[in-house]
Amino acid sequence: EDRFVFPGGFEPQWAKEMDLGYAEEFRGFIRDVLFSYMDDNFRVADDRTYIGWSGGGWFGHYMLFHEPDLFHRYLLGSTGYWFEREREYEGNLFEYEERYAAEHDSLDVDLFLSVGGGEPSYMESEMMQMIQQLKSRNYHGLTLDWHVFKDQKHYSVWPIAINIGLVELFENVNSEATGGLREIDE
Repeated sequence: EDRFVFPGGFEPQWAKEMDLGYAEEFRGFIRDVLFSYMDDNFRVADDRTYIGWSGGGWFGHYMLFHEPDLFHRYLLGSTGYWFEREREYEGNLFEYEERYAAEHDSLDVDLFLSVGGGEPSYMESEMMQMIQQLKSRNYHGLTLDWHVFKDQKHYSVWPIAINIGLVELFENVNSEATGGLREIDE
């Protein structure tokens, strides 16, 4: 049975009822259904940013290494890089990146990674391992920033990480690149 179990065997009560998985199906939904709906019903630019924290950070990495051009910017925080290592899935985030690197020399995205300094130490060390792995590839087009937010824990870090991450990701973006998002007009 697929369960959310932390390293060391701890399983939170809330996790016993979760239905995990379906990353590929969710990616397909975003690409084929959600984006089409948004394009057909709203005035949106194709300059998209994905923000994910915890499991959403894991899913953002999954998209990053399976179909990176779905988004131009990724803000990913408190990712459980260890998550798939505890299960019998097809791989883990480090393996997904290795597979991506075997076939690509570019990764044309802006990426901001973060973790709270008060989170379990393996979260920071594995984020740093991912950063080193990405830097070692010298991907063309990749802009990579990261931050460890001292004294912040898993549930307190995300609002800070999103605020700082958005500033980092958008500091050099002009309004034309985002479809005039900074303009207030009809």
